[in-house]
Amino acid sequence: MKRTQQHYAEIAYGGIIGIANLDDLTLESIAQKQADPKVTTYGRLCHRFPAMVRHNGLQLTLVFFYAKANVDSSSASDSKKQTTPVAKAYECFLKDMYEAIVPLHHRPQSISASAHLQQWIHSMQTVSPLRYYDMSRRALDASVWFKRYAEAILQIDQTAVEDDLTSMVEEHA
Repeated sequence: MKRTQQHYAEIAYGGIIGIANLDDLTLESIAQKQADPKVTTYGRLCHRFPAMVRHNGLQLTLVFFYAKANVDSSSASDSKKQTTPVAKAYECFLKDMYEAIVPLHHRPQSISASAHLQQWIHSMQTVSPLRYYDMSRRALDASVWFKRYAEAILQIDQTAVEDDLTSMVEEHA
């Protein structure tokens, strides 16, 4: 039987490798992937997620991420119907986090993952405070592994995220 931390580590590793499409972990392949906006956005989300959960709560953070995934994808031209790299990063992060914190036996097999993700986020409004606290704790525990792998594999560290946030604040001021 797998330990919880091992489960979080496997999901986070799979998410990082999946978003970057890394077959090998050579420095050259990682450097090439760092130019991809989907990869850099995913890495930044790995850093931002825990602070957002602590500050806003799990439900609002998930709703915000879900809205960013859908708003960015709906703003893409209607003729192409393709999601933007930023929207794809938000969507992938949400699915990976969902996979990490919702036990397999609680996931319905009859509907699509994205439909259940939306249903799960909506159902958080009626969940008991004890269950909400448990999910928040699991999300924060899992986010440690996402952040570690974003730093180790994608080489996106906290200072890059802070610099990005500072430049965003200066633009809006």
